[in-house]
Amino acid sequence: MNYNSEEHKSIYTTYHKKRFKYLLDKIDLLCLSPDSRILDIGRGPFTKILSRKYSNVSTMGLDLSLTSLDKADSINTDIVPHIVFDLNNTKSIQVLNNYGKFKLIIFAEVIEHLMVHPENVFHFLDSILEVGGYIILQTPNAVSITKRIKPILGIHPFMEYNLDGEVDSHHFREYTKSELFKYAKKVGFEIVEHEYLNYFPSSTLTLRAIYFVSGIVPSFRNAQSMILKKTI
Repeated sequence: MNYNSEEHKSIYTTYHKKRFKYLLDKIDLLCLSPDSRILDIGRGPFTKILSRKYSNVSTMGLDLSLTSLDKADSINTDIVPHIVFDLNNTKSIQVLNNYGKFKLIIFAEVIEHLMVHPENVFHFLDSILEVGGYIILQTPNAVSITKRIKPILGIHPFMEYNLDGEVDSHHFREYTKSELFKYAKKVGFEIVEHEYLNYFPSSTLTLRAIYFVSGIVPSFRNAQSMILKKTI
């Protein structure tokens, strides 16, 4: 597979531009100090944006040799350290003793790529988050209007497994609001906020019509964002 880093960066950042802006605005509302310990799970263009504003950012995920997004907009690991850790192995938490706890964890567009139970993932995040700290989680809405309509038309509502794509780039499982609430509460997080959003571009008349309808019914929107807080 031929890989063009500049093309990948351009396509990815354009598609996620509105989401990045939303995410930065939410981080600003948390009023963190510039040197707060922040963990961005997954490493890519947003990490670089975040590191320009906050001086103590780390990332976590697969070895960088296995991913493409970091190559699309690479960051010096001396400036933004990378913790090599596979979240599909959340029961192996020896990493905790080495890296301490974080004030904020960005867990954006990741959970749908994991093959483990969300409750295990939330327990892991809880273990590396300091008391009073926050998680901002972003993920697709499993019951958006498009995913309700497609099965009626005989179309599978979820993305196809791509053998030639980046490692784990496909979605293994998407979640509803009630599922995310259930797992987060079970682990003990306070749910500060949840919003349904359409922050991906609508490139066709059909998509614009769908977005219009989902603007009236929030639960039909294609994405969701939530803020969790660790209180104890």
